[in-house]
Amino acid sequence: SDLIGARVELLIAMGDIPAATELINQVPSNAQNRRLLRNEVDSLFMRNDNARVCNLVASQIRDVDTPYWQKAHIFCQSLDGEIDKASLGASLLRETGDNDQVFHGLLNQLSGLGKFKVVSLIDPDPLYFAMVRAANADLPDDVVTSNNPAILRTIATIPNARPELRLDAAERAEAMGALDTEILRQLYAGVSISEISFENSLASEDPKMGPIGRASLYRKALVEGVPTATAELLSKAFKYSREAGRYESMARVFLPILKNVSPTHDLVWFVPEAIRALLTAGDLKSLAPWLSLLNSSAMLNDAASKIQKEIRPLAKLAGGIDNNDWQPEMLGEWRAILNETSEENIENPRSSHDLATLVYCLLDGLGEQVPDNYWEGIMDGPLHNPA
Repeated sequence: SDLIGARVELLIAMGDIPAATELINQVPSNAQNRRLLRNEVDSLFMRNDNARVCNLVASQIRDVDTPYWQKAHIFCQSLDGEIDKASLGASLLRETGDNDQVFHGLLNQLSGLGKFKVVSLIDPDPLYFAMVRAANADLPDDVVTSNNPAILRTIATIPNARPELRLDAAERAEAMGALDTEILRQLYAGVSISEISFENSLASEDPKMGPIGRASLYRKALVEGVPTATAELLSKAFKYSREAGRYESMARVFLPILKNVSPTHDLVWFVPEAIRALLTAGDLKSLAPWLSLLNSSAMLNDAASKIQKEIRPLAKLAGGIDNNDWQPEMLGEWRAILNETSEENIENPRSSHDLATLVYCLLDGLGEQVPDNYWEGIMDGPLHNPA
């Protein structure tokens, strides 16, 4: 019965605040309802537009008298310097049984009545982000455990949030499609990192490298002028981001830097990482020179030939090679190399079998021929193998 309200809420949940705001602005004033008004308030808080949100709250507070609107009104009073009115409103809230420690603590800090430390803030209402920003308070670590794209996008854009929280939230929001990749690049380039943390991050060999480490690698790669050194930084960034579950985002973030690295024969070792990253980022145009380098090197170099055989199915699935450069029998060469790698994988000895099942099913689903004898090669596994 309220299609517009449902659309607005879904847009906000997706983190697409600009689209939600645009849709709200298209609704005639006589068609506004409480649901839309609440969503408009939330979207304005997320955009840190306190002037507009306070005008809206003040115009509606007599008609929409819920605890959330009361708190928003009290917050706006404190912003306007009406401390006595805000204190009275907070006291009345307490008398009704409201014991929201985060709200009252931040309000006290805004009113100059003492510091308040926010201990926990999981999936908070947008009002609390506005209060944290206005009070110049620290966000707790657990705030980035949210899976809400809108919340993660908001954390990423709060200037007074700690750098590691902002970057962590920004990476997750970018992966969800709620934050433009260019904004994440800007955060990497502009976030404040101490000299010690910067150098430690570059020297770190920890596979669980955090967002500060990835930002340090990005900034170093951004100014590096030697192609080989740039490739080494990119390789490190891709390796550790893969192990941290952030590979797809990093492929997109580092794409402009990768595109400036020219494929030369002294970078044959970097070919697998370059091709995978370009395929992941969807840049098939920049992929061609790297594939050409790989194909020419494969005729003279056994290591390059092995890389070529290993990368073909991925390139085929991603649309990086056409039918003229693909034969179903190439899967046999790929599987042989896969088996060699799998034998070294003690933690998951069935990795070769599982990956082959996945690749065969994907190719078959896309209409590509997978020879019968290759299917027979994976029949020794469990009867039900999800792929």
